[in-house]
Amino acid sequence: MEMFTKLHELLLRRLELMDLVRALQNITVTHPAYGTLLFKDLPFNDEVFLRWWARSLSLMDPEALEMAIDGRLGASWNSEYFRKVTCPMLIIQADPKWGGLVGERDVREGKATNQQTVHVLLKDVGHSLHIHQPGPVQRALGNFLGSLE
Repeated sequence: MEMFTKLHELLLRRLELMDLVRALQNITVTHPAYGTLLFKDLPFNDEVFLRWWARSLSLMDPEALEMAIDGRLGASWNSEYFRKVTCPMLIIQADPKWGGLVGERDVREGKATNQQTVHVLLKDVGHSLHIHQPGPVQRALGNFLGSLE
């Protein structure tokens, strides 16, 4: 939530791209493994990534972050979404202690409503798991797709 709040504040400032990159580099975050540090000092947050991420953020509607901050985003999520999926489904869950948004309830509902659901928990991987740890994500996807008939 801390990160969403800080990103929201940056987006409301409507900064130019390079100003957003610099601001993003210098926000402080609290990380379960590293404590409080500058965002640029987190693993994998090199200049190229931060520039790419700033560009992505600059295209984002700040209300999307408001919805995450005030709970509207999670409140709209329910098992009805899972019931609409009739094919095999893979849930790749980032570690909640590292900022993963998919919770145990979501996993339980997914498995309860779709018997073809497979769940993979990636420990010590945060919300942006496909960016920061693409290897485990690729392995999970490859194994899942390889298991389909």
